[in-house]
This record gives sequence, structure tokens and C-alpha cells, in this order.
Amino acid sequence: MMSKVSAVFTFTIVALFTMRAGISHAEAPDETLRGLATPSASYQLSPQDLVQIHVFQEDDLSTVQRLSDNGTIDLPLIGEVKLSGQSLQQAARTIETRLRPDYLIHPQVTVTIAEFVKKRITILGEVNKPGAYEIPANESIDLTQAIGLAGGYSRLASPARTTVKRAVGGREEVIKVNAKVMTSEGNTQRFKVLPGDTITVGKSFF
Repeated sequence: MMSKVSAVFTFTIVALFTMRAGISHAEAPDETLRGLATPSASYQLSPQDLVQIHVFQEDDLSTVQRLSDNGTIDLPLIGEVKLSGQSLQQAARTIETRLRPDYLIHPQVTVTIAEFVKKRITILGEVNKPGAYEIPANESIDLTQAIGLAGGYSRLASPARTTVKRAVGGREEVIKVNAKVMTSEGNTQRFKVLPGDTITVGKSFF
């Protein structure tokens, strides 16, 4: 059985360790957000991403919100702020700029991802497994990798006759891509695929 002296000693050691680590119950992470995702440094926020915004020593300004379809969030004091297309660090600086100097002299803001929005692309035409595919939320893929998701080209495919439908500024654009060139030996050209793209591989004419 542990003596009173040993118990006090153990408690003191634990308390000192906690103080050194800077851990307090008030700073413990929210249980509902323990699964915070770790994006790459180049990850850009997208509509419907769930973000956690923390303003140092300003709990009333801290919040957890999902970006709207327009890529905005509504924050206390400063209202609507557009964050989509920005990295986490850029988003934090944007909020700090809006808070300074009318509300806070030296705001310190951190932005983290609580949940990535699911990002899908659609691959149609002459591929072995046409359909919709989910791409890694915090990564990017090129056209060649996207075709690989769909099982590669069918035997009737003409990679040179590939088109990509993409929403740009609220309008749909059709981009013609010569995917055959991208698969040629020594070629370093890449076509980045974006969430929401519809890729269609044309058929060869014999």
C-alpha cells in the first residue's frame, strides 16, 4: 500500500510535469475535435471544409464552422470572411487583418481543419471503370493519376481526345487536353485535376 508521503510525492511530480508541459483542463482539446486532420502546407481551404478558429485569449471570438458554398464563414465582430482558396496560415492572417486594429491590437489567430469536405471527380468515356471517384482531400492529383483511378484506358480510347468540364467563376468550361502527350516518355507536363471536374476520354476512329 502506498504511504501518504509517497502519494504526496507522486502527486507533486505529476503536477510539476503538467505545469512544465503547459497543460491545463481549460486548454484540453474538445473531445468532438480530437480527429483534427493534418493537411499539407500547400492545402487550400474549400467550401464545406469544417474549420476550427482559435483567437488567443479571446474565447468569445473562437469558433468551429463549416465554410459556406461561397467559401465564407461568419465571425463575431467582423462578419463574413472569405477563406476558400487560402492555406491555413493565410486564412489566419486574413482574420487577424480584419480584427486589427478596430477590435484587437495584436490578434493571434490559428486555423485548423476539423473535417475535410469530400472531393469527387467523374471519369467517363473510354476508361475501364467509368464513374465518380473520391480524391484525397489534402492532396492533388493529375490527369494521368485520375485515369488510373478509373482502371486506365479502354482498348478503344484516344487519350489525345480527352476533355475536362470544370466550373470556373460560376460558369462551366470545357478544356481540351491531349493526355497522350502527358504519358509520352520523358514528358514532365502535368494537368492538375480539381474537385468537381468531369473527365471524358474520347474514342479512337479507325
